[in-house]
Amino acid sequence: MIWQLGNSQTYILGSVHALQEDGNKHLDAIDEIYEKANRLIFESDLDGDSGPIRYYENSSLAREISKKLFKDVKNEWRKCGIPYNELNQSKIWFAALLLNIYTGAKKGVLPEYGIDRTMWDRAKNDGKIIEWLEDQTAGVSCFDSSPKGEQIEYLARAARSKKDEFEKVEHIIESWQSSNTNALETVVQEHLVEYPKMYGCLLVERNKAWLNKIKEAIDNNECTIFVLGVLHCIGEESVLDLLLKNHSITSELISSK
Repeated sequence: MIWQLGNSQTYILGSVHALQEDGNKHLDAIDEIYEKANRLIFESDLDGDSGPIRYYENSSLAREISKKLFKDVKNEWRKCGIPYNELNQSKIWFAALLLNIYTGAKKGVLPEYGIDRTMWDRAKNDGKIIEWLEDQTAGVSCFDSSPKGEQIEYLARAARSKKDEFEKVEHIIESWQSSNTNALETVVQEHLVEYPKMYGCLLVERNKAWLNKIKEAIDNNECTIFVLGVLHCIGEESVLDLLLKNHSITSELISSK
């Protein structure tokens, strides 16, 4: 899914961060735009590291959650084959992320096949200019600063309802592949209801923070592709909605493949 912003040469490519190996073949449909593009701008530096924010310094996972939940997390951790030495130092939200990532990996859904990683590697190989919108820690800080109750619920679902959680991921991928914007908007709304602070930061606040850089690219009218998670592009207070409301810049979905 790629949108053109107004009549400019600025485009937003809606990304899914993890896919199966053959899940990104449709990128061929944007080759003409890609060949014209001088630069690609991503959410953050994909070759960077979010650093120590993921781990406790003066606490541990076992101290921060109930014994029952820690036991359930430990059992799933072993089933997933995650290095055990990471478990107790991982923060609540990071333990949940790892469980979700490893659960997806067992199904062949891997970050290395995601649209953003695919486009990043392609742009590097082709000598395109690569930039990013935010520091490597900006996204994970939304998890880290969210209320403890939301983090615990996020971890509990990752450990106790992993089948249901993975089905949600599959639903996002299927909706993206079929360009079902209504289904994707429902996903955004559900996230904001279930984890209002966490996803309010991950989606809405970051969308707002990115607007100036996107507007600047439009004004420069240099062929530029922004590669953003597709949920940033859908619904109220998405980047597309905010560009329209704040700057009267329209968007057109020009390729659904």
